[in-house]
Amino acid sequence: MNDLSYAIIAKGGYALNESLSKKERKNLVMENKKWLFVGVSPYPYRGKGYWYIDENGVTAPRTYVWARMGRHDREQIVYVDYVRWCDAENAPYPPDRAKRILRQTTVEETRKAEDAWREILW
Repeated sequence: MNDLSYAIIAKGGYALNESLSKKERKNLVMENKKWLFVGVSPYPYRGKGYWYIDENGVTAPRTYVWARMGRHDREQIVYVDYVRWCDAENAPYPPDRAKRILRQTTVEETRKAEDAWREILW
């Protein structure tokens, strides 16, 4: 295993070891020219796979994050379908053109979003 100390997560993706600080993870990502690509879907369209980059390297599958999405580039909570570490050669989308994950959702934000979506669907 290399100096990035990868820990394997779902669907063949990788996440950096949680023992590293946020700054250390970001530095390792930039030094090694690897990006954490995150496939997200707006609710309820799971599996759509819009590709974003998480510069902090901490997003996990089956969670929710804040991202700018849509024609109007509006901030919204989106569902994380899958994550994958890539370099520029095997990236699913050009890294310089990909949008970025804004931040992780809090437990309260996730609960409110799921409740609102449940009302819409039922």
